[in-house]
Amino acid sequence: MLVRDWMSKDVVWIRPEATIQDALKMMKHYGIRHLPVKEGDGTFVGWITDSDVRSVLIASMIEQLTVADVMIREPYIASPEDHLEDVAFVMITKKIGGLPVLEGDRVVGVITVIDVLKAFMEMMGGFESTGRIDVVCKSDDDYDLARVIEIIQDCGATVLSVCTFLGEAGSDSDFGSFYSLHIKGKNFSQVLETLKAKGVTVFSSQQPHPVKPAVKFSCSLSSRIIRDVVE
Repeated sequence: MLVRDWMSKDVVWIRPEATIQDALKMMKHYGIRHLPVKEGDGTFVGWITDSDVRSVLIASMIEQLTVADVMIREPYIASPEDHLEDVAFVMITKKIGGLPVLEGDRVVGVITVIDVLKAFMEMMGGFESTGRIDVVCKSDDDYDLARVIEIIQDCGATVLSVCTFLGEAGSDSDFGSFYSLHIKGKNFSQVLETLKAKGVTVFSSQQPHPVKPAVKFSCSLSSRIIRDVVE
């Protein structure tokens, strides 16, 4: 998964000479927490976040502070061709909520934690009405992952995603490989019973539950109009 497929391309931005109050108003108006800072010719010069704004909010009421006074001049950035996993790693390790996406010195998008979560939810079938079955496959089992999936498909269900957690290779207490399978189908109970009947080790499961549309929509980024707060 690449950044270009998940980033927000309609970017709200601000100029460095705008005031802190202007930045705050823009963030509240668009419901966002990050703003790329660009010069009039479109050159990217910085990045400002809601935490940056909050940290100087009281001071900005006393003196005229501008975005240029507070913005991060050399922020972490992403490229449209970066892998989403790499961006997620940066966000987690650096404890940041978003990155500007650049091609050269031009902002082409913004990628946030919400975008990353949406991508992984899509990948795991999280927006579908799915059930989950967690199984363990040992090296001496009759049923490996491929056979487990075959059994599920024979029951008329579809495996939307598989997450893998490997046991300690080579240890005396080899617990094998753990797999969490997200399954779509009306016959979830039949799938579960069939797996158990065939001797597959099922250590937990979750029945399918309807996904409310509001949950999906709340994860979607609304369209954003490119505007400059400084007329």
